[in-house]
Amino acid sequence: MIEVSRDPRFGATKVFLLFETPQDLLKCIEGGVDIKKANIGSMAHSVGKVVVTDAIAMGDDDVKTIEAIKVLNPNATGANGTALTDMTLDELKTLLATLQQERATLEAAATTLSPSSAASALISLMREARRAT
Repeated sequence: MIEVSRDPRFGATKVFLLFETPQDLLKCIEGGVDIKKANIGSMAHSVGKVVVTDAIAMGDDDVKTIEAIKVLNPNATGANGTALTDMTLDELKTLLATLQQERATLEAAATTLSPSSAASALISLMREARRAT
């Protein structure tokens, strides 16, 4: 993508890009691709991630990556013209701290809880995180 963005044959061609992860988006921005709008969504939940909205679950690395994107490209907007994410850097840092705390809690619980109790604890933590956002 970086090579194509520098190729004069494409001139003012506008494209719609899909990235699998925020980290892939960051690589393009760092490589000089001029991305004016980014719509973050459909980031599925998995172990170590916290549900932020119905369509977004983020882990530590995702939060750090979005912070970096906002620093490198502070004027980037979402598809609807709002900020890349409605979360401020402070809110992202708070989310990151919450993720780190939850990870520590889960790791401690994993050593003392049965599998079903650990699953219940995880579900409770996820619900609390969702209410906090």
